[in-house]
Amino acid sequence: MSRLLRESWVESLPDNVVKNLEVLNDYVVQRICQTIGKIGASDAHRLKSAIEYAGADLDAIQKELSRIMGLNESEIERLFDEVAAENVDFANTYYKARGMQTLGKYTESAALKSFVEAWRAAASDGVSNVSNTTMIGFKRGKRVVPLREYYIQTIDKAITFVQTGVVDYQTAMRQTVKEMARSGLRRVTFESGYSRRIDSQARMNILDGVRSLNAQMMEQTGREFGADGVEISVHGLCAPDHLSIQGKQYSIAEFERLNRSLDRPIGELNCHHFTTPIILGVSKPTYTAKELREINQYSRKKVTYEYTDRAGKKKIQTYTRYEASQKQRQFETAIRYAKDERDACASAGDKLGATQARKKSASLTAEYKRFCQQTGLTPRMERARSMTGSTTQKPRA
Repeated sequence: MSRLLRESWVESLPDNVVKNLEVLNDYVVQRICQTIGKIGASDAHRLKSAIEYAGADLDAIQKELSRIMGLNESEIERLFDEVAAENVDFANTYYKARGMQTLGKYTESAALKSFVEAWRAAASDGVSNVSNTTMIGFKRGKRVVPLREYYIQTIDKAITFVQTGVVDYQTAMRQTVKEMARSGLRRVTFESGYSRRIDSQARMNILDGVRSLNAQMMEQTGREFGADGVEISVHGLCAPDHLSIQGKQYSIAEFERLNRSLDRPIGELNCHHFTTPIILGVSKPTYTAKELREINQYSRKKVTYEYTDRAGKKKIQTYTRYEASQKQRQFETAIRYAKDERDACASAGDKLGATQARKKSASLTAEYKRFCQQTGLTPRMERARSMTGSTTQKPRA
């Protein structure tokens, strides 16, 4: 089976870029938190040196930001070239079956080359094009404050607390430290208050670009080898709105009508499906009707989760397995944020805050494992990982 048809391969494509951005996020948070810790250990007579941290910290952050964005730009170029080459290999199977001349490199076709360049550029937006500290920042309330401005506000606050003799400096700064950890680096946007962490945005941008590229390249090559239909891909934990159509074959006209009728068209709005061009009556379906029923039943199957609420009462929640998988993602995000908070507090010298966050992370992790066991889902602890020590960890090239 072509790698294009393996969901696990497609889903893994953004991993290096995302890891680089996770490292960058933790580098920035820990650098600021270390400075907060140094200020807290100072006295009012030594604050002049604390003010001098700003220039050195922001220069170091800018340097690391530029380096990682350069790595990500190269990685995005590489992965889109790889996806394009896979599409050519996939299409050549049909060209050979038709007795037609096979394709060489995608760059030899003006149409295919233009598709790759367009979707690579779209995926790069907000991933490798965010190259300075005015383009990223942290969420404060409903606004994402540019990093340089956020840093200066945070350091000014820390200095004020020391100058005014706040008794418990760590408690006074703890909320700011938590705010950074929970927000994570985000792209600064002015058109709306909505924002995502740049690592989450990168994964979505790349996967959307890859799926769109696949669709365009397959449509183009399908026309050339005479495809008259498409087959919709299949994945195990499918959203209810696409359950009845995944794995099915349609004529091109039938599919176009179907896709226009969907609230979430295939391959858009976080849909993980894609279509492959086929020759009706010749291309054998990837899955039999029996296999499709079993896959869909797995996704629809009701599972229960028994837990204890904050009042100490036993509760039972029922989900479809697909719904449970969405809850699983929420658990993983909460664990990651708790670990980020732990590491940020430790970097700021806040032992109590770090201990509280560590306990929260441990409690969430234990509950997460219970949830997966009860619902029959596979734990994915790598999605809840912490990039501890990322100030010395090298981003992935």
